[in-house]
Amino acid sequence: MDPARRRRRGDRLHGLRAGLARRRAAALRGHLLRAARGRARAARAARRGAGVRPGPARRRALPPRPHRAPGQAQPLVAHAGRAHRDLLPRRLHARRHQARSSVGRPQRDRGRRTDRGRRDPDRVAARRRRAARAARREDPPPRLRQVAVASERHRGEGSSVTRSRWYRFYAAEISYFSGKVRPALRQKGVPFVECLPTPAAYRDVILPRTGLGFIPVVVTPEGETWQDTSEILDALEARHPEPALYPASPVQRAVAYLLEVYADEFLVLPAMHYRWSFPDSVRKARGDFAASNGDPAAAAKFAGRMGGSIRALGVVPESAAAIEAHTADLLDALSAHFAAQPALLGTRMSLADCALMGPLYAHLYLDLVPGLLLRERAPRVCHWIERMNHPDPDAPGDFLAGDALAPTLRPLLELVGRDAVPLLLDTLRDFERWADARPPELEKPPRAVGFHATQLRGAHFQRYTSPYTLWMVQRALDAYASAGERGRAAIDAALAGTGCEALFAYRPRHRMGKRRFELTFEKA
Repeated sequence: MDPARRRRRGDRLHGLRAGLARRRAAALRGHLLRAARGRARAARAARRGAGVRPGPARRRALPPRPHRAPGQAQPLVAHAGRAHRDLLPRRLHARRHQARSSVGRPQRDRGRRTDRGRRDPDRVAARRRRAARAARREDPPPRLRQVAVASERHRGEGSSVTRSRWYRFYAAEISYFSGKVRPALRQKGVPFVECLPTPAAYRDVILPRTGLGFIPVVVTPEGETWQDTSEILDALEARHPEPALYPASPVQRAVAYLLEVYADEFLVLPAMHYRWSFPDSVRKARGDFAASNGDPAAAAKFAGRMGGSIRALGVVPESAAAIEAHTADLLDALSAHFAAQPALLGTRMSLADCALMGPLYAHLYLDLVPGLLLRERAPRVCHWIERMNHPDPDAPGDFLAGDALAPTLRPLLELVGRDAVPLLLDTLRDFERWADARPPELEKPPRAVGFHATQLRGAHFQRYTSPYTLWMVQRALDAYASAGERGRAAIDAALAGTGCEALFAYRPRHRMGKRRFELTFEKA
């Protein structure tokens, strides 16, 4: 099916789904209205049977009734700030105004009550029995159970999901790298429950299992723990190979790894700049962190720490203009590409799409200042973000045939080669100089080994040197080396003139590995 026909089909499906949603909403409103009227009639009948009548003072306190002709429908009353009451009839609101105690305190309607004004003991006992049964089964809350069942149904494996088959995904909505993993889990259609990184989660799960205070963390149904996002996606691809996130052809595979390096190691500059350099974004981020971990004091402390650490990343006043210019060019390049293709490497989500979702969704899309920029300058990028966050596992799409790259992808690759590759090479060279002089017995490098000078579009600044950059670049170099002679020639031809070929031409003198979630030196 050609892309134009696929897009038309998608538009039709979107229209059908929107119409279905409207009909369901209308049916729900009607159901709520009928139920409210029935409760009002039952309440009036009960009061008449008990001989209860509102006093004259209570009647005078009621708002005046509008004139209603015979046969006219019962009017609805709108209460500012209580949108759900728009669905209730005016008469029910009147009874609530009238039902007051002797001291003027309203008696809230909390369901069926006994004549003594207490809650029905039968209902209370039933609720307690249900809670006890749920605790014995260790069931999740109803919403989480629906998520798992819906995800499993997408895979066509039945509508019931046992707890032993769930993945637990410890993540936050505004977390950079949580945004990278979440679309992949949804695209694969695996049943998972997203857990907030509360202090209890860190104390009981994340720190004991990984020894590190970082998210995201995935706990498999078998009890395995995955921590690094690149390793999470590798393991997820190995366990659930369809629909594939990693292209099999050499050019597309190498480009996917290249864009992963770009998203993880370079786009942290605009992501952190737009979140922590603008007071409005800082205030929103502080509230978002408090909502995710449930500890406002810890969120404020974390926000203050992040605001002071962005200088180590290279987010300084000298680099601000260059970072913003790069971001504008990135949004323009992606907008032009997504006008022709729904994803980076075709019609299917890939590793490259997941990697870009980290900075573009979790930071630029959700933060206040860049969110306005994104919606005004690049609405197509916003549409791509929504597609990636809500993929259809039953229609994953395909990578472009013949190991081809869309012509609209070349401006993005040229932008990466012009701005990101020189900065990454500066980091690699500085780390290798440090590694050459390290003590021979040192197996685990520190998270940062100092600072080095670099530049972006003529702006010179200092940036910390991280060994993790070498580990990420190794992934792209390994994909390049495993492509074979013909595959490497095809990669060189596809990237010629973009500037990205310089990264694949780099030959590191050292090699990094992973042991228990920490980087270690390996034999090169």
